[in-house]
Amino acid sequence: MKHVKLFESFVNEGKKPTVEVSVRHAKEAGEAFRDAYSKMGKMTSTNTFQFKNAEDAEEFAEYLVDYIEIPEDEIEGHNLDESVEGSINEGKLTTKDFDKVVKAVEKSKQRATVLLNTKWDEIEVIIGFNAPDSITNTIWSHTDKLSFNNKIAISGDSSTLSRREYDEIAKVNGGHKDY
Repeated sequence: MKHVKLFESFVNEGKKPTVEVSVRHAKEAGEAFRDAYSKMGKMTSTNTFQFKNAEDAEEFAEYLVDYIEIPEDEIEGHNLDESVEGSINEGKLTTKDFDKVVKAVEKSKQRATVLLNTKWDEIEVIIGFNAPDSITNTIWSHTDKLSFNNKIAISGDSSTLSRREYDEIAKVNGGHKDY
């Protein structure tokens, strides 16, 4: 008799508890991880830390908030227990946050498409394939001032757009274009 796994359980099988810190605080978090937490997991990028279990990830996130004094909204947990994940990711993005990002992108005077994806709690700013770095830098300088900037992604394209998995969409200055 064959046993078939559900696709979702197959996809989630290899995922481990992860703590992601905003790039602004990556250096401090990396030093704290190397000093006290390197035996509990591994550093997968300059601002992402993967742990063997959810308790270690929760402890690390609490340490960053309590002792390193990194604001909670600058830390995001993934694949943690529901109670742990809720305490780290307290604020969900709203349409008011989306409107703030749209206004910031408008101030940059660059062409872009802005998407709100509440399922993944992120806002995507699409600038188009092969867009010059200057466009990214200009938009980032305006969105970096927002308190939830670690939930904003600037990219050339997005599967969220093609799959229509967004809650809100705004085409700023005519929307994005491929270069």
